[in-house]
Amino acid sequence: MNVKNEGKFVIFAFTPPGLPMLLLKQFVSPKKHYCQAMELMREDVLIRLGWHHKIDPDTILLLKADCNYTQVYLANGTMILSSTTLGILQKRLSAYQFFRPNRSTLINLNYLVDFEKDTATIKLANNELIHISRRRTKQARRSMRQSN
Repeated sequence: MNVKNEGKFVIFAFTPPGLPMLLLKQFVSPKKHYCQAMELMREDVLIRLGWHHKIDPDTILLLKADCNYTQVYLANGTMILSSTTLGILQKRLSAYQFFRPNRSTLINLNYLVDFEKDTATIKLANNELIHISRRRTKQARRSMRQSN
C-alpha cells in the first residue's frame, strides 16, 4: 500500500489481486481505511438474490425456476429459495459466466464437467444432468467454446 501525505488529505493507493486501482482520500487511519475499502469492493462482487441474501456469483452452481421463485444451488451443496424470478437473476448474473440451457435452468459454466453434443445434455460438478432445449443448442456450443 502506498501512502502519500498531501496537505490535509492522505491518499491511499493499493491494488488487491484482480481489482482495479482504488484511490481514496480520508482522514482515518490506514488500517481502518483499508478494511472499509475492502468491504466496499466485496459488496460490488456480491449479487442480491432477494431481500435477505447477497452472494458471490462464483459460489453458485445452478439456478432452477420454481413459478415466481428460484432455487439457488450452491457449490457447497446448500440450496437457497429466492423470491426473485429466474429472468431477473439472469440479468444480474449476465456479467459472469452463466448460461441458460432451457427455460427453467441457469448454470454456472465454471462448474461444467461434460457436454454431450449428441444427447444435448450438460453434466455439472454435482453429477446433475441438464437437458439443453432444441433451440439453444447452437448457443450452447458457442458458450462452451468461449468458456474453454
